[in-house]
Amino acid sequence: MDFTIAIPVLMILSSFGREAFAASLSANLAASSSSTSCPSTCRCSWRNGLQTADCSRRNLTTIPPNIPSSIVVLDLSGNPLRSLPNATFAQANLAHLLKLDLSHCSLSDISSLAFSAMSNLRELNLDTNTFTMLNPAIFEPIYSLRVLSLKHNTLPSLPAFSFSPLSQLETLDLQHSQVAHIDTEAYRGLERLRSLQLNGNALRKLQPSSLHPLKSLQQLDLHNNPWNCDCRVRDVQQWMKERKVGSGFEPSCATPLEYHNIPWNSFPVTKFACAPEIVSMEAFDILPGRNISVECGVFGDPVPNVTWYRDRSPINQSTIEYFNKKYEVMMRNLSSHFVHVLVVRNASEADGGYYQCLAKNWVGNVTTEIALFRSEAILSIVEVVILLVALLVFLSFVSFMVLYCCRYRNKRPFPLCKIWREKIRKSLPDEKASLKSDKFHGVTYFKSSDATLSNSSSLLQPHPISQEATRLLNDKLAPTFTQENETSSDGSTNEEDKDSGIQHGSEGSDSLRNDSSCTPQDIFPDSDASSITHMPVNVNAVTVKSPRNVRFSPSLSSAAPCPPRSSLRRSPAPSHQQLKVNFVSGYDPYLGTEV
Repeated sequence: MDFTIAIPVLMILSSFGREAFAASLSANLAASSSSTSCPSTCRCSWRNGLQTADCSRRNLTTIPPNIPSSIVVLDLSGNPLRSLPNATFAQANLAHLLKLDLSHCSLSDISSLAFSAMSNLRELNLDTNTFTMLNPAIFEPIYSLRVLSLKHNTLPSLPAFSFSPLSQLETLDLQHSQVAHIDTEAYRGLERLRSLQLNGNALRKLQPSSLHPLKSLQQLDLHNNPWNCDCRVRDVQQWMKERKVGSGFEPSCATPLEYHNIPWNSFPVTKFACAPEIVSMEAFDILPGRNISVECGVFGDPVPNVTWYRDRSPINQSTIEYFNKKYEVMMRNLSSHFVHVLVVRNASEADGGYYQCLAKNWVGNVTTEIALFRSEAILSIVEVVILLVALLVFLSFVSFMVLYCCRYRNKRPFPLCKIWREKIRKSLPDEKASLKSDKFHGVTYFKSSDATLSNSSSLLQPHPISQEATRLLNDKLAPTFTQENETSSDGSTNEEDKDSGIQHGSEGSDSLRNDSSCTPQDIFPDSDASSITHMPVNVNAVTVKSPRNVRFSPSLSSAAPCPPRSSLRRSPAPSHQQLKVNFVSGYDPYLGTEV
């Protein structure tokens, strides 16, 4: 066969085959799409040769059900979803999505398994949400992702390994996300990243080492950041030039102020400098008789000069003889800074003190110190004051509890309480104490032990009663005296007066009272004792010692009137011939006067 004829024939047949295959494919897709209807909240259509479901701005809080499984592009932007639980899209039979738009969805929480079974996802848009941090675990199910957009979020810091599962990522957009700090390991694992947008953030400095993992980077946007044009900015600029990384706009300086808004390329190279910074200060082998190593990590550009001090006294070349014997200085160069080492040979407690490390260059200086063989204060001044206040409060509480137990709880009172009670008891007058037990408030009754036998009345100094009081007493008691004589002459036997409790003797018995004579107790009943004690009387043989003491002589006049027995309330008759009665001044109801 002639090849000139065979070749056109084959081309015609192949073209016909392609057309037939495309027709059959479109027919199958149309049949599958017609077999499953689109939800009412979404619009399903073909865009750029891909079947798309547009569910944007429908006020949805969850993924709408019954989305056709043939959908490969899903737009959910503008819906208040707020969070994505585990297996959100796998349960909706959308695990085969290629592109997903979740922008403006107020998302603040995404579960680590929200994108499970979505290994085909290539583009993910998370713009304008409320993230404050991103868990790297959420990217593990979508390890084939190519484009990730995080614009207009709140991500102040990017920690280490933030995007490490996305080994196939090519574009990362972090514009206007308030990024202020990027860890040196934040972009670890992004070896295939080509485009990185960091413009419009709050970056003042950027460690050049954080860009080293980006081996395939072609574009880096850093404009609209408040850059501090120091040695770090110079290193980033040099790294971009060496890797031929482009930038959409030239970044400019914010500080120093004299170079504000000056582009990096126009900034003087000699001004790209960093003031010294003490990265670390440590001491090792702090034991007597050992060689102690004091290490001071210093960063700065130009490289700072380091001077060692002991208790503010410099250890320098002026003491070179002693220096070579006792001290040794070394320096190690690390990738990010220098480590200066001071070795104290054969150290002892005599070498103790405060060792200072001073780093200085033309931009500035910084110092720090460490103590060797110097015991730090156990407590600061503030801690000591707090401890003393707490101790005073504790002692006050203990004192209060002791006094409380002494007063209310303890059966045997504390000696101080006993002494206090004794002082109170002694301070009270005896008369008030005796008057408190008297139910008549002022009357003191005699006892049988108060009566004594005495035939002599010479011990008493008589105080005669006034004539007016004597007359009133005789007038009041005269009728009852006559009745008493008549009653007693009947020869009655011994009987007990129920009212007074006094046993009356017979006519011939030996008693202080008979029909012809009566004692003052027969005259003054007990019910009027308060008034009797107020009377300093002297009737016939009655003599009074004082206004409160009265003695009765046994030889009373038979002419003295005596009231009837039934009208008297008397205490038991004493068995003595002499009677002592205590009187208290007051009002006499018989006389009707104050006595």
